[in-house]
Amino acid sequence: MKTRTLAIISFLGLIVSPLFAQRDAPYDIKSAGDNYSKKCTECNEMITSKAVEIEFGVRAEGNDIYFLCNDAQWFIDLIGSNGDGIAIDIISKNQFRCNSKNHFSKSSMSRGYLLPPLYKKKLLEQALYTEDGFLTIKVGTIPSSYRNQDLEFNILFLQDHFLCYYQWFFNIEGAKWELLDMGLFVDTLQNNNLIDKAISLNKQFKFEIPFEKSKSVYNPADIRPIYDSLQLYDYDIKQLNIEAYTSIEGSREVNEELQQKRASSIASALAELQEHDLNIKIKTAENWVDFFTDIKDTPFRSWESMNKSSIKAQLENDKVLDKLEPILSKHRKAILYMTLEKKATYQFESEQEAISLFDEAVEQENVEAALAIQKAAFYYIQSNKMPDSLIDRLEVPQARFFGPVINNKLVYKHTFDPQNIYSALEEFEKLYQLMPENARVLYNLVALQLEILAYGDSTLDEKQILYRIKKLSESPLDNSLVNRLQINYGIIKSDKLNNERRYKEKNDMLRTIYDIYSSHELSESDALSMAKYFVSFQQYGLAVSVLKPYIHQLDASEDLLFFYINLTIIDPKLINSPSYRSLLINASNKNPERFCQLFNSSLDGGITFQLLDNAKLKNQYCESCSE
Repeated sequence: MKTRTLAIISFLGLIVSPLFAQRDAPYDIKSAGDNYSKKCTECNEMITSKAVEIEFGVRAEGNDIYFLCNDAQWFIDLIGSNGDGIAIDIISKNQFRCNSKNHFSKSSMSRGYLLPPLYKKKLLEQALYTEDGFLTIKVGTIPSSYRNQDLEFNILFLQDHFLCYYQWFFNIEGAKWELLDMGLFVDTLQNNNLIDKAISLNKQFKFEIPFEKSKSVYNPADIRPIYDSLQLYDYDIKQLNIEAYTSIEGSREVNEELQQKRASSIASALAELQEHDLNIKIKTAENWVDFFTDIKDTPFRSWESMNKSSIKAQLENDKVLDKLEPILSKHRKAILYMTLEKKATYQFESEQEAISLFDEAVEQENVEAALAIQKAAFYYIQSNKMPDSLIDRLEVPQARFFGPVINNKLVYKHTFDPQNIYSALEEFEKLYQLMPENARVLYNLVALQLEILAYGDSTLDEKQILYRIKKLSESPLDNSLVNRLQINYGIIKSDKLNNERRYKEKNDMLRTIYDIYSSHELSESDALSMAKYFVSFQQYGLAVSVLKPYIHQLDASEDLLFFYINLTIIDPKLINSPSYRSLLINASNKNPERFCQLFNSSLDGGITFQLLDNAKLKNQYCESCSE
């Protein structure tokens, strides 16, 4: 699929305080003091009003440090006078060690090791240019004492030797826009049971199993709905993910053992229902997320600012523990995520047996049997027990009566050979002529058209696609599926408008898509796709808005949590709130390694380790990541 990649050199710029003292000014750099607005006007305006497309940054190659800018003329204009220039401030992660105070340069004009400034003449002498206007300048060398350390490079911007702007960089996770998952309908005979509807829309079931204090064995009554659903509707568990939680009191070691036992007891019980080996993933954690959420409106609210060890110490008091037990009792649980698939009701010893059974069902005009045999063949192919060609060998008469069977054949073929999408589209057009009143067939047809349109194919009739989406909106098809098509059309259209530099129309389309999304309930995975779409057009506020309803849930997905953190962790108002602490703990529990990497150098896949200048972020980092 055609994608649009967002490439950003992101930064935080600090307008320099006029209170900087001249006495500690390094090299020949001056403090503007009370004359800041007069001395720094041009520099400040050039940086703060630059177009978003103009990007710059600092990188190291070996021990050499380079300044880069994708608009050489902008930078030349910035250093218009001989006294204008830049200086590089080298920052080391060692300045932010756990178990010690952060330490910075004694100079109020820098935070780390400040290299000598370079001014206009020297900068332009050393500048290298490319034909597309990119500029690279070697601006210094890493001192020997700083080599083999995690480093970042901040910039001092100077006007007439006066420090006017100090800038540090961070990485916002880039995003590629992607379509919401549309899927294709199989079994165009109407399915009425709720679990079939849930699978077609969500592809996943979620259950929550409570546990009693210190117990690792579940109550059979709590797991009965899972047994009943699987047996009643004839489903197999394809993938089982278990998140097992204990309440926070007690030692970490005991809790970890209890979490593992709880997960294992459930996994063993569900594995007994399966005829095949069950693919299981288990994650365990103490349930700090729900704890901090549930104490907000209680006498224990002040605990939100305490570290974990202090809270655990308080919980060693039996009276305190008794008071909190009604809250803690709700935190002992396991959350199960099950990807389900319909069981195959037919078994074959050979391809020929499958073909014979299918031919017999067709001859008897037994559509339901033909669908079941076809589906069983699909599962045999998926598990590599039979070749892909079996689907084609199950020959279906090109008649309206067998429309559902033709539909399934086309869906299965597209699943095995998604690259041959034009052939699939042609076949679905023929099927639609046979069954023009069948909304599911039309849905499949439009979904394929949108996939092709996303590749940039301009030969498709967009008016026809819009007409068909409108027709589906007037059909009995679930509104959420029609909304999915509308949003995907808007996503593709907005990218096209942007490429044509029709920015106002593109922005109008962005707002329309947001309004459609906001007025209907879509899934968490849809929210993440929408957030990535908005980020790809620098609409960070809209991205944050669509993620917000999901972020404080214990069962929020890992990818959604980390994407939200990447967008918001530089916001001081958010990161100092108790709810943000819960969010960070949840992310750390789901993937500790990924969480700790957020605080790597911005040059090494992290956001920036300079986030550790915030006391709350540093406390959370040191609790989760220090060895």
